[in-house]
Amino acid sequence: LEVAVYVMEPYTGNVLAVVGGTDYNKSTFNRAVYSQRQPASTIKPFLYLTALENGFTPVTTFDSSPTTFYFNGKEYSPTNYHSIYPNKDISMIYALATSDNIYAMKTHLFLGPDKLATRLKEFGFSGDIPSDLPSLALGTKEVNVKELCEGFNILASEGINYTPKLITKITTLDGEVIYTAKQTKKKIANESDVYILNEAMTSIFDNNLTYNIRPTGVSIKPLLNHTYSAKSGSTKTDNWMAGYNKDICCVVWTGFDDNKEITKAADLKSAKLIWADTVEASYYNNKEGIWYDTPSDVIGVDLNPTSGFYPSFTEYYKTVYLK
Repeated sequence: LEVAVYVMEPYTGNVLAVVGGTDYNKSTFNRAVYSQRQPASTIKPFLYLTALENGFTPVTTFDSSPTTFYFNGKEYSPTNYHSIYPNKDISMIYALATSDNIYAMKTHLFLGPDKLATRLKEFGFSGDIPSDLPSLALGTKEVNVKELCEGFNILASEGINYTPKLITKITTLDGEVIYTAKQTKKKIANESDVYILNEAMTSIFDNNLTYNIRPTGVSIKPLLNHTYSAKSGSTKTDNWMAGYNKDICCVVWTGFDDNKEITKAADLKSAKLIWADTVEASYYNNKEGIWYDTPSDVIGVDLNPTSGFYPSFTEYYKTVYLK
């Protein structure tokens, strides 16, 4: 199994670590920069940010049941993981937590498939991004680990793109500074929309959201001592874990160079475990993680995060953030 890791520092764009493979002596190919793989569900945060920018809320609901979509005269029938469906209305929060594909497709086609394609380009994703591809919302357009991390770092930096930097300064042997990287930044998204998304993305670790399937990050929750926004993704040949907070942004990919199917249980867990170890290791000096401040135009309301309604006395509820 091969691995690629890219780690950035929010609010500076500094690249803290790049791992291009498991063994440089066996292969010098940098998979973090050059390998193009399907990102699967790790692309969904950009879809849901686009939805929030177009009138959705974290508790906007769609029915998630087996569905056939018709687009340009063709049928498209995506499935959920292991064909497990809630068979009821679910919220964006629940869809993020459990990586529900039907909710993602309904969001994508409700907005119009060109919306996500345009937004991905604005977030720095390269190559030809088709504006008429239904499966774009499920991560079928190949990306590399580097550009996915750079996109996630914009979310980690509250919607600001701080130009990525691998080198901050070059000096001579005598200490004379001959190069200093310029800090440039550009606003890509509204802070309030990003904050609402970031809060919703913490639900990946919330076991209380389990209905008929567990949130995808619950298995590594015991390894985490800080709050993170995160999203996992998987195909038959790729496993991803991407996430961040104000201190660190990290994306991990695992898979085989020859696109062989990943079948071993240990291999299927590797990306999440490497991600958890990496982000927590960044706190080696025991500093406390600082979460995002709530923007002035955002309010918190206690709701049932699955249904989006006010909870009954027996229902689980949490603070949901709305504009």
